[in-house]
Amino acid sequence: MSKLFKIKTKVQDEKEISNDFYKCDNSKGLVVLFPGVNYSCDKPLLHYARKIAILNSFDVLCIEYSKKLTKDDVENGNLEFLEKEILMTLKEVKYKAYNKIYFISKSIGTKIAGELGEVLGDKKIKQLYLTPLKGTIRYMKNIKCAAITGTKDKFFKSEDIDIIKEESNVNFILIEEANHSLEIEDDISGSIKILNKVSEEIIKFLSE
Repeated sequence: MSKLFKIKTKVQDEKEISNDFYKCDNSKGLVVLFPGVNYSCDKPLLHYARKIAILNSFDVLCIEYSKKLTKDDVENGNLEFLEKEILMTLKEVKYKAYNKIYFISKSIGTKIAGELGEVLGDKKIKQLYLTPLKGTIRYMKNIKCAAITGTKDKFFKSEDIDIIKEESNVNFILIEEANHSLEIEDDISGSIKILNKVSEEIIKFLSE
């Protein structure tokens, strides 16, 4: 059984953002979801990550960014202000009190989660990167983590895939024909199978 709370965080120019926080009875730990540019926590991969976490008695914090991210933000890495905001939100939910913390991130969210994990330096934090970007690779090299991407992801080239394949600390799942949304273009059945595969990997990840 979980209850939904709204975590209010004051950010730049006194603007306030609201983050969904699902609080479970007898929680096993904290799962933090980091969305992408046009991929909110209500899109399939993160929606089911949230459901899986709640059904397995984890508290879930769904991060809301204070501004709509752009291609420039992705390419130039202008993300420090977001990291500060998210850190404030994590403090609001008393993240340090949890024995287990899992970051599940998508696209640009993988860079934010990677940087935040590095800044916090907390060994309790485990990372699952969904469709990481080239700029996420440096964070993946430093810790034991998991990553899932597709062979048709235009933001993660074959040379990036080759780099990660060499990293023994990364549990790397490469899905044939999958694009940046981990879907197969014009193939509903194939896309649903991928979603099921990713869901199974999330279940494994949260059992570690």
